[in-house]
Amino acid sequence: MHNIAIILSGGSGRRMGGTLPKQFIEVEGRTILEMSIEAFHRHQDIQGVMVVSNADYLDRVEALVEKNAERWPKMIGITVGGKERSDSSRNALAFLEQRGLVTPETCVLIHDAVRPLISERIITDVCQTLQEYGAVDVGIPATDTMIMTTPDGKRIAAMPDRSTLMRVQTPQGFRFDVIKEAYRRAADDATFHPTDDCGVVFRYMPDEPMALVAGDVDNIKITFPQDLKFLEKWKI
Repeated sequence: MHNIAIILSGGSGRRMGGTLPKQFIEVEGRTILEMSIEAFHRHQDIQGVMVVSNADYLDRVEALVEKNAERWPKMIGITVGGKERSDSSRNALAFLEQRGLVTPETCVLIHDAVRPLISERIITDVCQTLQEYGAVDVGIPATDTMIMTTPDGKRIAAMPDRSTLMRVQTPQGFRFDVIKEAYRRAADDATFHPTDDCGVVFRYMPDEPMALVAGDVDNIKITFPQDLKFLEKWKI
């Protein structure tokens, strides 16, 4: 298999409250984005890495890539993201195809830049599972009681069985032809706004089996200021 990691770094990080998007926050001299990129560069099953950047911060991403050129020999390019997360994923797929970086064996692992604690084990499991499945999700069991609310968010509408619920993480893995076709089918549906890439496959390619591999409680998405405290303790 030929595995390419796509690092989605197009977010604005409004919930963090800083002047820069959270992927550019430094911990011990390294940005969160650098930590995420390096996790895939270190992995033997990854042959290429690319970054999808917010257009307003493209120069900053390019500078990080240039600074780490010797450390990141697998870097194959940077492209600009879109308005929604799904637009950024679609732009990355087009970038790879337009530059002739796709083979019949190509798989992509799409990862949130703000999950810098991604483990070698998760990457390995996703890559191995892609040898059998066209789409792979990563998740951990829900530990809290879950509720569904009414549309106004003021009343409880349902309490689903927690034992059947998982909290989704990244990277999500796909054979290139599968995720490309899913996005092609989704292109004409203006009503669908997916929050992750497996959701696109699930909705538009319902006959495509989708595997699940175990995530990790440490593979957190840096979202709020308190998440930085966890990251700082983990890195010490």
